[in-house]
Amino acid sequence: MNVRRMPRTASSSRDAILAAIDATIEGGELSELTATGLARKAGVSRRTIFNHFASLDEAVVEHCAQVFSALGNAILERDTNPETATVADLFHNTANALVEADLPEQIAYFDQVINSFSSRQEKTNQLFGQVFGQLSYAFQTGLQQKYPNISVLDIRLTVGSLFLAVSLCAREWVPKYSPVPGHLSRKAREDWQENLQHAFARLESGLGR
Repeated sequence: MNVRRMPRTASSSRDAILAAIDATIEGGELSELTATGLARKAGVSRRTIFNHFASLDEAVVEHCAQVFSALGNAILERDTNPETATVADLFHNTANALVEADLPEQIAYFDQVINSFSSRQEKTNQLFGQVFGQLSYAFQTGLQQKYPNISVLDIRLTVGSLFLAVSLCAREWVPKYSPVPGHLSRKAREDWQENLQHAFARLESGLGR
């Protein structure tokens, strides 16, 4: 007997595709990060995937940005009086949250995922930039609500600069250490922290000085 599949709403189909990406990665089935593999796991058609995402790259970028969502919450929840907060407070709160986060482990995860379907360094760098760009945009929206007394331009400049620094540090760090999630050396972690703190210090002091 044939069982008719109940139609999904657009949002549930999108969620199913992102969940399929997560399950594929968690299961170590990186070779299945294809439109056919994800459609099978999500219970949707290949066409449905491309109705929601312009490309498979876009779907994976969105998934990676979602993995980072906990970091966004940490930044937004840091103790600050929004009514008296200054741009300097915004800079330090965001920078400190990024330094304290376990970014090396998450970046190693991103690198593993991205390299599973990209053998070109240029494309890998582009995808890294897209992940941090999407992440930066999402945080800016939340921060605009938390800091209504700080201009949108100042929020975009501050957060955009910090996340660009993270992205650039990642592009330097990944080729040097070829990080594997769960197996990062102490040297790799120390080097990451040193580079990130240096980048943030340069931003804080002003690159034109």
